[in-house]
Amino acid sequence: TGILDFSSDEKTFFYKYKRILEKNGIVIKEKEWVEDIPRLW
Repeated sequence: TGILDFSSDEKTFFYKYKRILEKNGIVIKEKEWVEDIPRLW
């Protein structure tokens, strides 16, 4: 399963992604990436 949250304000894009690995309905592993990306204009 993957969950993506992407939003922004006037100066920055906000990226957050969470990956969840499950086996038989039980969470085995989770990893999360978070990054703030400046707008370049």
